[in-house]
Amino acid sequence: GEEEGGEARGARAALLAGCGAASDRAVTSDGPTPELMCAVRVATANATEVLLLARELLTQGKKTGGGKSSSKPEAAATAAPPTQRLLRRPVSEESEARALAALHETVAALLDSYPTSDVEDESALSLVAAPSSSSSSS
Repeated sequence: GEEEGGEARGARAALLAGCGAASDRAVTSDGPTPELMCAVRVATANATEVLLLARELLTQGKKTGGGKSSSKPEAAATAAPPTQRLLRRPVSEESEARALAALHETVAALLDSYPTSDVEDESALSLVAAPSSSSSSS
């Protein structure tokens, strides 16, 4: 991969911080949380996309009066809530494909790390969930 410069690295770190608490980055029964999708989109964006996102946040911050006075991209992302709003949509088609592939690979690796398979889990659960027919007393 390409070497990321200091400006993009700082902007990426600031954008990630603006995605919300790491403890809120999860896959739930409803799918990935907005915080997780935001973080995955930042993590998989290329350096050019990261700098453009940070500059877009800086511009939004200045328009709403909530931005920092610095023109550095990493300062833009520290205006927090807009980061998540901005990244509720794909950065680009290519970047979204990378984000979804990374998320898929991560979830697949987590599932593969369990000691039993889906089939074994479902079989065990059906035994637990099945009503017992020997519960009648004489």
